[in-house]
Amino acid sequence: MKTKKHEANLISFQLLLNSKNQIVSELSFVPEKDIERLFRKEEAILLSTLIERAKAKLATLHDHLQREGNAL
Repeated sequence: MKTKKHEANLISFQLLLNSKNQIVSELSFVPEKDIERLFRKEEAILLSTLIERAKAKLATLHDHLQREGNAL
């Protein structure tokens, strides 16, 4: 029996250690078209704005960690 989900992962940031002992950062987010399809208009506008702002901040951190990891 399927249960309804009551939460959604809209944006995700991970700092990983892979099998080669390399540190990798990963940034992912729900595509804009999915937000518009899954949420009411008012919610979609708010979520899109929040995701864009979070992406801008996290992208800087992601890039910084990738450069630092490559330099080490």
